[in-house]
Amino acid sequence: MDFPTTVRPVSQIIEKLDSLPNSARDAAVNNSIVLFDNLGGFGESVLKLYNESSPSAREAIAEMFELVCNESFDNWMDRVEHSCDGFSKQKEVVREFDTLPEAIADALDSEGWAVSDDDVRNLGYLEIERETDLTGYDLILTIDLRGKDMDSTSDWMTAARELVYSWDPVEEALIAAGCSDAPSVDRIIEDFKSTYKSSICGIEAVCQIVTSAWDEKTATDDIHSESLDQICEHASDAIDASASICVDMQLDSGVVR
Repeated sequence: MDFPTTVRPVSQIIEKLDSLPNSARDAAVNNSIVLFDNLGGFGESVLKLYNESSPSAREAIAEMFELVCNESFDNWMDRVEHSCDGFSKQKEVVREFDTLPEAIADALDSEGWAVSDDDVRNLGYLEIERETDLTGYDLILTIDLRGKDMDSTSDWMTAARELVYSWDPVEEALIAAGCSDAPSVDRIIEDFKSTYKSSICGIEAVCQIVTSAWDEKTATDDIHSESLDQICEHASDAIDASASICVDMQLDSGVVR
């Protein structure tokens, strides 16, 4: 097992995390351990403990992480840093879009998914497509928002998780094995497991990054909108006050029209 030899990359990741809003930070550190819903805050605690520990203790922490999460500590840190960088990028990109579905579709497209041009809002779902890693099978998936709010970041995350967690590589491989000219079942299962790990699991991370960036965008827009309303209100009050003063001065001087 290979362990990080320096705390510097971890320190850099922690700095990146600290620069994110809470929702994005939580998403980044728990990106690859989302199945452990009872371990809230586990990821960030591990990072900070690792960063503050001696070399021998860091090795033990990395071993513990791999036992609990079934993933190497290095790989997980790469995921965390990728999420941090992804949020920073999406924070700017989402400003180009007027709707959340458009922003999510663009992000998935940038990750190699072919996104359907169909009207997502009318259909109630987003259809995405790509070829599998090993056999080039044409894989079509659906992020289903029917019965949910298209403008809700939490509903998009629910739909993305429902897709990722319900998609079983073995079950889907057995279905695909019935197609004409299909390779062996074992080969398809290997292919679908690889694609699930490399691409399908990433759907949740992409949606989490975009929805976190969208939440920050809309919060900022709301603040700006509220500030503008306040400015207009203050201006209106000032105009009314000025008009009242003018009337009082005219009354005092005996000039009444």
